This record gives sequence, C-alpha cells and structure tokens, in this order.
Amino acid sequence: MTVIQKVSLTIGSLLVAGMAIALPSVALANPPVVVSQQQQPNSAIADLLKEGRKQVDSGNLAAALEIYQRAAGLEPNNAKIFSGIGYVQTLQGNFDDAASAYRRAIAIDQNNPDFYYALAYSLANTGDNASAAAAYRRTVQLNNKNVKALLGLGIVLLRQGDSQNALWAYQQVVALEPKNIEAYQLLSATLLQEKRPKEAIKALQKALEIAPRNANLQLKLGAIFIDQGDMNAGIAALEKAAKLDPRNPQVYVQMGRVLQIQNNWDGAIKAFEKATNILPNSVEAQAGLADSYLAKSDFLMATIAYRRLTELAPQNAQAYYNLGLALKERARTPEAIAALEKARDLFRSQNQVEGFQKAEATLRQIRE
Repeated sequence: MTVIQKVSLTIGSLLVAGMAIALPSVALANPPVVVSQQQQPNSAIADLLKEGRKQVDSGNLAAALEIYQRAAGLEPNNAKIFSGIGYVQTLQGNFDDAASAYRRAIAIDQNNPDFYYALAYSLANTGDNASAAAAYRRTVQLNNKNVKALLGLGIVLLRQGDSQNALWAYQQVVALEPKNIEAYQLLSATLLQEKRPKEAIKALQKALEIAPRNANLQLKLGAIFIDQGDMNAGIAALEKAAKLDPRNPQVYVQMGRVLQIQNNWDGAIKAFEKATNILPNSVEAQAGLADSYLAKSDFLMATIAYRRLTELAPQNAQAYYNLGLALKERARTPEAIAALEKARDLFRSQNQVEGFQKAEATLRQIRE
C-alpha cells in the first residue's frame, strides 16, 4: 500500500468535513416576547407589570423575574403574567423553567398561539422534540401563517427523522414567504436527506435568485454538485463563493478537498494554505494541508504540518499515525515509533479497532 493510498480522500469526506448542509442544533425561530399587557383592573398588578417590563428592557432579568413572580402570586389566573415569567426564563437560558411557565399560561388561556409557540421553542431547546413538535403543531392550528412556528416544526421533525412532514412545513413557509432564504436552505437540506438532490439543487438556486451575493449558498450548492459527481459545476460554485467572500476559510478548505479528489496535490496545498492563513487554528484546513503533503510524498513538509495538527487536535489518532508514516519515510525511526505508539494508544482508547490494528502492524514492520 502506498502512502497516497493511506490518505483517505473521498467525496464523502468532503461532505462530512463541513460542506454537508447540517441541521441546526437548536430551533432557529426567534425566542418569544412578552405578550403586551393590557391595563389590569388591579392597579398594583399594573404597576408590577410595567416595572417588570422596564427591568426586562434594561437587562435586569433577575429583578424582572422576581417582579413577575410577585405579580403571579397576587393574580394567579393571569396568563400573561406567566408568559412574562417564561420569557425571562428563556432569556436566561432556563428552558425547563420557561416551559413550565408557558404551560401555566396555556392552562389559563388555551387558545393563544403565542403561548404555544413559546412553549414549543422552550421544549425544542431542552431536546424534547416530540413535545415541541406537538406545541408547534398547535401553534400552526391556531395561526396557520406563523412562519416561525413552521420553521421550528420542520427542525424538530427532522431531529426525529420525519423528513417528509418537515418538507411539508418548509413548503408551507415558502408558500407564505416566497423570499425566505432560510426556508429554501432547510428545504434543500431536507430534500438531500430524502435523496432528492436535483430538487435540493433547485431549492438552493431559488435562494440564490433572491440573494445572488450569498457566498454561503454558493458553498452549499457546490457541495451538492460535487457529491453528485459534477465537479465542474461544483468548482464553479466554489469559485463564485471565493469571489464573494475571499476571507472565508471554508471556501478554500472545500476547494482543497476537490483538488485532492482530483489528485492535484499542489493545487490542494495552495488552497489549504490560504485557509490556514485566514484561520490558523482550523483543524480541518491543517489536516487537509498535511494530508496533501503526505500524498505528494513531501515528507519534510508533511512532518511539519502533522506536528502542527497534533498541537491543534491532540486526540486525533490519525494525525499521529500519519506523522509516524512521514517520519518513517525520513528514517527518523525513534520519532516514528513514538508517534505510532501514540496513535495506537489513541485508537485503542477511542475503540477504533481498524486504526489500532493498522498502527500495530506498522510498528511491527518498523521494528523488524
């Protein structure tokens, strides 16, 4: 097996390394706001609500929460007070407590879509996707034009693997807001999951009609083209992204990966160097640079690049393994053994059986 064969360069790795359109980690719909308070018959309550809102606007969340809780004690059947408590808890990142407050509000007023939306948002941020989906659905039932609720619904459905119903949600958003770029991106990501790449491309192209100077959209479009084997279209999209945002390191990382697939090691090295110049601590860019030097059999530069990579990612077993290979080729046997032993130990601790066996075999070969 040659050194080049040991460097894994596939279209799949291109997508895994950041070009795949990833699902958001939290529901991206905006957090709820306090439902505007109507003047209450009880002047004490009215004063408390006014002061609570003032504290929220000033960023004094602890004081605002204490005021709303006092108000709730005085008037426990006022749903809007509990929505205020939930809002403050949301701003503080206390999503479980926020959900509890919004449930109290809903128990009092069962037909307020804002309360259900706020509950859904809080639940989505706790990871309770099934309950969040139910709350988003109820929001949409009460207000079928709530775009934020539809976006949130799509995201939590995708988390549960329900891509078909997520597609429905995003299609509703596009119908309501034909220029919603976020919806087209999420629609494209969902279509990819459904293995419908041509439609995913069309969704991104529609987004680019709306925002032709959006480099991130070009980046994602390029990824899909490349994944489908259309290298020319992929490279063209990436080049447009580079022109639009020349300081975006991810553009050059992906250009580098395309050039690796084409075995153009010099071009790949230049691309990864641009990425590391922009973002010196990028593990992804440094790994691509090191792999390209190793594949080119420039073992001195590969050694330097892999040493830097192990500084950036000290738990990266493959980096130590490839460092050992580069050192072995330079007849730096003691250093090669040390690097390979480190790789072996990391592979073992990470339960990577194939990597462990590979490192053991290379060590035996060196010691013979």
